[in-house]
Amino acid sequence: MEGKAKRTPPPDKEIETPIQARIIFLLYFSTRSLGLAMVQKRSAIAKLPDIIGNHTIAKHIKKDHEKNNRLLRFKLRNRQNI
Repeated sequence: MEGKAKRTPPPDKEIETPIQARIIFLLYFSTRSLGLAMVQKRSAIAKLPDIIGNHTIAKHIKKDHEKNNRLLRFKLRNRQNI
């Protein structure tokens, strides 16, 4: 026992109450599912012309979506430059 270093005890952790744990759990999964839904919506919109063929409605939806993405990127870029 002479050569061994003493182990320091782990620091005291803040203990979560069941209500706090439940709130964290709900927040995590609600934001995660929202993110997944947004990604699925984007990929579905991108695939619409392929599914329907050369249907004009699908083309317009895809164009609107691309235009919104360009506007959003433009706004973010301008915000960073200011």
